[in-house]
Amino acid sequence: MSFQIVKPDIADDLKPGDLNSVSLLALAEGDEICGASFCEGRLSDMAGERLEFSGCRFSRCEFSDFEITWISFVDCLFEMCDFSNARLAGSTFSKCAFKGCRGTGVNFDGASIRQAAFDDCALPYANFSQAKLQRVVWRDCDLNQSSFVNAKPKSIAFQNCDLSRAEIMGFPLAGTDLSTCQIDGIRLAAYISASELRGAEVSAGQACDLARLLGVIIKAAE
Repeated sequence: MSFQIVKPDIADDLKPGDLNSVSLLALAEGDEICGASFCEGRLSDMAGERLEFSGCRFSRCEFSDFEITWISFVDCLFEMCDFSNARLAGSTFSKCAFKGCRGTGVNFDGASIRQAAFDDCALPYANFSQAKLQRVVWRDCDLNQSSFVNAKPKSIAFQNCDLSRAEIMGFPLAGTDLSTCQIDGIRLAAYISASELRGAEVSAGQACDLARLLGVIIKAAE
């Protein structure tokens, strides 16, 4: 499945700002943050109910220690940002692009991610469990030991990604092409079911590896 490049709708004349101070003010006043550019900022040490960003660019920003009940990003671009261990459970990302970002252990549990692209991102141990994933593509990403348990995909794609030891229990991959990805040790349900992989597209070598994972003994022709 091919996807067009996700291009967030961002104005040319963005207003520069300090990510932490602007966010604190928006939380206090209940305002949406629109058309802002944040460079080397940090979203941390804050708590609140609702924080919304629209049409913003984030460059080399860090998203770390915060307790926000619901956070939303619409038409946003993230370049070389750090989401490592960020708690983004239940968050919303719509028409967003992630380029060269890091996110070891980032938690997207139950998030809604629509029309999004992750390019050249390091996301080992990322948690996408129970997330709603619609028209999302991961290209050249490290998703080693990531979790997609019970995620709800619709029109997703993985291209040249490392999905080694990823958890895909309850994550249907019908129609998804995995042939360019590393899927060594991919983890299915505890009872070893092939239902998650039914309809997925894999290479011949991957098919042999998956057969062994499912307990199938492959014998050479005599």
